[in-house]
Amino acid sequence: MLIEFTDPKGGHYDLGPDNLDLHRRPRCVELGGIGSGLVVLVGLLAGKRLGGWTALFLATTFATCVTGFGVPFDHLLPSHKVGIVSLVRAANACG
Repeated sequence: MLIEFTDPKGGHYDLGPDNLDLHRRPRCVELGGIGSGLVVLVGLLAGKRLGGWTALFLATTFATCVTGFGVPFDHLLPSHKVGIVSLVRAANACG
C-alpha cells in the first residue's frame, strides 16, 4: 500500500512500505518510554527507588528524541531546537 500526500507548503511525502517503518519504530520506542515511566511513577509514589526502571525510562526518552531526527527536514525549526535541548538534558540526567 502506498500513501502519498502533499503538505500545504508544497512538500511531497511518500509513506510507502520503506518509509512507513521510519514512523513505526519510533512509536514502539515511545510506548516503551511511557510504560517504563509509569512504572517509575508508581515506584516514586510508593517511596521506592527503581534504578533499573529509571535507567530504562531515561534510555527510551533519549532514544525517542534521537529517532525524531531521522525524519528528513529542510531547515532547522523550533521543534528541532527543543529536541536538541531535550537530548542534552537527558544525557546530563543519565550521567
